[in-house]
Amino acid sequence: MDDKKREKIVADLLVDIKRGAVMLTIAISIIFAIGAIKAPNAKKITISEKVQTGYMSYLVKEGDTIWGISKQISKDSGEDIDVVMDEIRTLNNLKGSTIHTKCYILVPVYE
Repeated sequence: MDDKKREKIVADLLVDIKRGAVMLTIAISIIFAIGAIKAPNAKKITISEKVQTGYMSYLVKEGDTIWGISKQISKDSGEDIDVVMDEIRTLNNLKGSTIHTKCYILVPVYE
């Protein structure tokens, strides 16, 4: 193979590499642009920094609800309120949301 053919092949390869680099740059830009667009009804997902370490007894006071207790635990721990409510229902074998004043229930503890 003579030098002219070799130079032509190398030149063609460099053009192809440059085209590929441009295409890759465009593709990456599109991916980042799509990632920056948020869906109108997207929910923010948070991950609890605390880990459930056990359970404790809680004396139900007048006016307490599973939702209210779960909301406070969720606020203090960062855990999702629905997860806390489900855990309280499971721990206490509750089918619904009814709890009774002056009764003890188990609640999850997060640290």
